[in-house]
Amino acid sequence: MDPRYLPLKQLIQFQTADLKIKGEIKESFIFSRGHLLLSQKTPDYSLRIDFENLNTLFPEYPNMRFQLQKGTASWNSKKEHIQIVLNNLNALFDATNPDHNVLTFDTPFYDGELKGIWKMNNHPLSKKITSEITLTDINIDALAQSSPYFSKIGGALDGIIVFKNYPQWDINGQINLQNGNLNDFGFLNWFAKYFALPSAQTINFQKTAFHFLINEKGLRMRNIALTSDNINLNGYFNLNENNFVSSKFSLYLTRDLIKKSARLKYMLKKITKTIDPLQFNFRLSGRREALNFQWLTSDSKERLMEKIPKFILRKIENSVEDSIGDVSVK
Repeated sequence: MDPRYLPLKQLIQFQTADLKIKGEIKESFIFSRGHLLLSQKTPDYSLRIDFENLNTLFPEYPNMRFQLQKGTASWNSKKEHIQIVLNNLNALFDATNPDHNVLTFDTPFYDGELKGIWKMNNHPLSKKITSEITLTDINIDALAQSSPYFSKIGGALDGIIVFKNYPQWDINGQINLQNGNLNDFGFLNWFAKYFALPSAQTINFQKTAFHFLINEKGLRMRNIALTSDNINLNGYFNLNENNFVSSKFSLYLTRDLIKKSARLKYMLKKITKTIDPLQFNFRLSGRREALNFQWLTSDSKERLMEKIPKFILRKIENSVEDSIGDVSVK
């Protein structure tokens, strides 16, 4: 079972918890090390958090200050192993306000910086939690060594991630990638192979950005935008709780790139040279395992329709729809 497509409420359920701590107390300091192991048998996965040289200070009661020299969070399942390492984390737990507690923290993070704030109210019957994490100049190549989910992406990452548990839980935020690359990445990988365009399998981009929202209803991605020398892409993507996809994208290809494709270059003769780049609008919908493809109206398509019979254009759509099934299940 792939955790990327599980509802979060399933991800955070564990059957067993094991906490071990060793330490000593000196004056107003607590020096400790240990681990927390959370595990689930069905499906089989676990989360282990190790901490070394965790210093706890009490500068002003009831506040606490934490200094962590090294922390490791390891996710293990039958399919994957992910390990995230934190070094030199500083945190302050502020309990002076009777209405809520606040935890602020910051740490170096994969050649960049991670900062965050966690807030929880003190109501005995309704615990409302909000949390915000800010990522600055994260090295994706370094992060990819810890998580396979970043293995096909390179560049520098900035972003904001916000979590709240009321009135229902959701995670939302914005991700920005600068001066990076995409390698064998989903739809673009399929596009490169189907249209015999190997240069599109690796895209060196100036910027990639999107907004996202994850909750019990699924995943929503908005304002998706990729900017590179020869390929630009923008649109939106939704995946609901039943694994159904709805999406719409606009793909812009320069004439210089299209000339390299044996399947696409014939189109250049049908469209005036003043149109550059060429725009292709399309929609992907249906179950994630068997997506349907629809080629939508654009200037490039309208110019082609003037030159090519409609039944041929539909044949192209059917061919694309059949071949895209190979990438939609990955």
